[in-house]
Amino acid sequence: MDTGLLVFLVYVSFMFFHAWTGNKKIKNSVDFNVAGRGLPGFVIGLSFYASFMSTNSFLGLAGRSHSWGFSIWGSGILFILFAWVSWRFIAPKLRLRTEELGALTLSDYLGYSFKSKGYERAACLVILLASIPFMQAVFKGVMLVVSQMTGLSSTVSLVLAWFIIVVYTVAGGFHAVAKTDVVQAFIMLVASLFLPFSMFRSYGGVQNLVESSSVDAGVAVSDIWAMAPLGAVIGIGLAGGFKMMSEPRQISRFFAIDSKEIKKGEKIALWTLAISYLFILPVGFLSRGFLGSYEGDLDAIVPTLLSMPEVVHPFLGYVFLAAFLAAAMSSLDSILLAVSGSVQRGFFYKKTRNELFSTRVIVVVLSILPAFLVLYNPAEIIALTTLSGAVFGAAFLPSLIHSLYSKTVPIKAAWVSLISGFSSVLIWKFYIIANWPSFKMVHEVVAGTLISFILFYLVKGKDG
Repeated sequence: MDTGLLVFLVYVSFMFFHAWTGNKKIKNSVDFNVAGRGLPGFVIGLSFYASFMSTNSFLGLAGRSHSWGFSIWGSGILFILFAWVSWRFIAPKLRLRTEELGALTLSDYLGYSFKSKGYERAACLVILLASIPFMQAVFKGVMLVVSQMTGLSSTVSLVLAWFIIVVYTVAGGFHAVAKTDVVQAFIMLVASLFLPFSMFRSYGGVQNLVESSSVDAGVAVSDIWAMAPLGAVIGIGLAGGFKMMSEPRQISRFFAIDSKEIKKGEKIALWTLAISYLFILPVGFLSRGFLGSYEGDLDAIVPTLLSMPEVVHPFLGYVFLAAFLAAAMSSLDSILLAVSGSVQRGFFYKKTRNELFSTRVIVVVLSILPAFLVLYNPAEIIALTTLSGAVFGAAFLPSLIHSLYSKTVPIKAAWVSLISGFSSVLIWKFYIIANWPSFKMVHEVVAGTLISFILFYLVKGKDG
């Protein structure tokens, strides 16, 4: 049997084992969505790391550094900073409030906090719409990795990955997701260290590879720290950072953690993110020493490196491709759980006798469109995930922060913030920047979130 296919089958078997054991623990929707709210900090810290890293980091950002150089670290620093903010200022209060209110998703938490079912449903729609491009991006990453591992065509690889992810998520819920995330996190952490070290070893050292890559890029070694536009670096960093504070799949970890374990979870999440970003982000730039001025899809650079025997041993290459597959699947199962829970509780909670069954059906239905879009619109991973993060931050951050730190219920301000945040991100990206390119220096996540915060507090102040 082909080595790549063997590694793939072993990995999938492991996932299904966790799905089987997780399924035995599921008695109700609380178990399915947030694993009974009692998972240890060690598990949730690694789950937070595994979910956020995703193909956005391992394939998208690492590949983007081919043209951005070491300035890509600027985005990584912002990710880590916002991860600290999220764990320190969002996690403790959100964990307490969600249990008090009986909330299982971000949208029904906001609905309870602002005492409005209509607002909850609007938030649910925003979550659904913003999650589609994100899932599309991750499905693309999964397709690339599975195809590289198995030798199957892109279409067959996508269908196979879709089937595995859906069955695994439906069967095991958050119990399975968290268990598999722990193992995935260890594999991903080792992979993020092993690939750059293998590149250095193969090229005769760090200095040789950096200098050769700089020559290929046509820049001096001293300039590889500033190859990218500062606005773009900050924009991607803020989009990812705001996702850590407001994206349903990330903050759902705070719903599930044991409240006494938050400090431990914070330390593990921050250290694993910092180590991985330090080593994996510059890989795309360093690939110039092996691939030259790569003309293909930048998202495919890392899988290409792992398929080169002069970089890594073929068996290890397949093992670490499985790590990137793990990253993608961790993100997909998490966002499917978060979105399906929001849709079920927002629109069907009072219309069904079996909340758990209907949530599982919604998982299947919601997974089809983003997977289908990959075949007809294979957009760049970074562009899709950044757009998604910008929408989440602009639409939800003002209301989320207010709900955690104030007892007032400014529902008008929440509505204005939701609508203005969602629409301003899209208008800024697809109209203003498209017609006035000079505005590109201000990223849509900055513009959208700033507008959302200003309008939230203007309306709140007017209503008293």
